[in-house]
Amino acid sequence: MKTHILISLILFAKFLYAQPLFSEPEIFPARQVPTVVKIKDLDNDQKMDILMMYPSDIDYWGWLKGNGNGWFEEERSQNKNINYVNFDIADLNQDGKNDMVISSYWENGFKVYLANKNAEFAPGVFYFAGVHGRKIKITDIDNDGLNDILILTTGSGNPIVLHVFKGNGTGQFGSKQSYPSELASDRDFFVADKNLDGLADVIVTTSFAWIGIYYQQPDGSFECRYLPTGQFARSVVTDLDNDSRPDLVNSYSSFDNETGSDSISVWMGGNDTTFSHSVGTRYNQIRIGQMLAKDMDNDGNTDLLIGHLDQDFYKTDTLYFVAGKGNGEFFQPSVIVLPDTVYTFETADVNGDLLPDLVAALKNKTVAVFLNQGEVTNIPDDPADRSHQVTVFPNPAARQVVIKGGTGYRYRVCHVSGKVMAGGAFDNEIRIGTTDWPNGHYLVTTKSKTGEATTSLIIAK
Repeated sequence: MKTHILISLILFAKFLYAQPLFSEPEIFPARQVPTVVKIKDLDNDQKMDILMMYPSDIDYWGWLKGNGNGWFEEERSQNKNINYVNFDIADLNQDGKNDMVISSYWENGFKVYLANKNAEFAPGVFYFAGVHGRKIKITDIDNDGLNDILILTTGSGNPIVLHVFKGNGTGQFGSKQSYPSELASDRDFFVADKNLDGLADVIVTTSFAWIGIYYQQPDGSFECRYLPTGQFARSVVTDLDNDSRPDLVNSYSSFDNETGSDSISVWMGGNDTTFSHSVGTRYNQIRIGQMLAKDMDNDGNTDLLIGHLDQDFYKTDTLYFVAGKGNGEFFQPSVIVLPDTVYTFETADVNGDLLPDLVAALKNKTVAVFLNQGEVTNIPDDPADRSHQVTVFPNPAARQVVIKGGTGYRYRVCHVSGKVMAGGAFDNEIRIGTTDWPNGHYLVTTKSKTGEATTSLIIAK
């Protein structure tokens, strides 16, 4: 067994604006550059391990066995077919061991690998999904106590389709149930009860200015509805204000290479299918890439971890920690600079102290593990420019809606179908008649010299 070399990264792990949340990282070598990382207990020893999937042309995957205190043994590898990359881990046959599913883009489906007692897997069983396999997730979607498999397919001109494979608790799955959409090119998907009806829904983010929300029906089927984001956004679904309603965090890039033009827009979830008006925050130093949402500093509020991109939208060696206030707003970011480009990152408690730690996969074929120290102090307040303020009321509206802002504002109101209902310029306030508008979901976009905002509006008569 080779001895791992602990690399001191005092010069690399720098935290600005706040007392560090994370310790200096421990560095562990990998055989390749990980493109997908999961943190799970693979060998059923109650200690977290790091699982790494490599680029699609690599015919094996690797894992680092954890010893429970944040240290990991030398990588162990297991074979797989090439072109299988996106994966998830959970117990599929109720034997207490975590099994694996891996999707394949070119083979148009996924394989199920059942674990044995040695943390190795039986040969994979293939399930056909129809077209190119993309993101995949294990979850109990129908709340029957048995894990099911959800997979998205899209590509080669095909729209996004959600496929549900119901589990029977033995590691086998029934025939797929497929639910199409009008969208294309998925980025990620999340399982949450959006309309608080007790049924899990599926929220799909895309590479375009739309989000698809598959609402589960009482009979277990799904119906997709569409939420426009105004422009391309990287999105995560989380609860920002501790009200048990899913909220949306959308990050927008300017595409004009101007420093300080990227922004985050928060849409607070309503009691039903709606989202509230957006709360915009502009960050001077961040070009936003990957985002994760989790309470990192143990204060009960959801925070963000953000991967920073360069001016040409390439990944960099920098992450940002953005502490949440518990109301949809955030404190000023803290920067974490690593020794090489960050390809992906994940969080989980790897040392048993109930605090989520940070695991980052780096371009130099290493994995950096940052242990969470559990406290951040002296964080300056949010420096965002609040000069672009907009209020839309009443909301929901019936016969009239009022938009309040400042001087020199422009506005546009669109139905979710894309139809423009009203638009123009105003100073301070404008009143718009909505008597002839159909009931439904609308977006109010406002712009001024100091910023822009998008607000969700409901018309209900």
